[in-house]
Amino acid sequence: MQGIGLNNKVCYFKCKYKNLNHNRMKAYLTYPVFHGDTPPFFFLPVVTQALQKIDIESFTSKRGEIPEETFKRYLNELDKCDLLIAEVSKASHWVGIKIGLSYSLGITRILFHQKGSFVTKLVRGMPDTYVVEYALEDIEPLLLKVLREIKILK
Repeated sequence: MQGIGLNNKVCYFKCKYKNLNHNRMKAYLTYPVFHGDTPPFFFLPVVTQALQKIDIESFTSKRGEIPEETFKRYLNELDKCDLLIAEVSKASHWVGIKIGLSYSLGITRILFHQKGSFVTKLVRGMPDTYVVEYALEDIEPLLLKVLREIKILK
């Protein structure tokens, strides 16, 4: 294991490319959705566009699925990914479950949170997890910086 400094935290990682059976790295994107609240919709297009520029395929959840198929579908999609990139400014069971599943599957996590928001110690202490505080205009450069630091991007 090697360590890097990011936001005054040492993050430990194993340099790995989980899915060697496909040509492009794949990232699963997730963010909290609350009824009656505005989710951070701005996050998804900014991250998706940044990933496209560096040829990383991205996947995100679709609405309107049959509840019985949801867990199996997300587990299968996560298992095909190399990265989980999540917006964690607000606590969410939905996002938390995906973070836990990604840990169990050995997938590296990059978790973005807005400046001033609270991120639980459980997530901040999770191995192969990079917690990044951001302002909207900083998302793309911060994502590229983390990808370079964990040896995914040159």
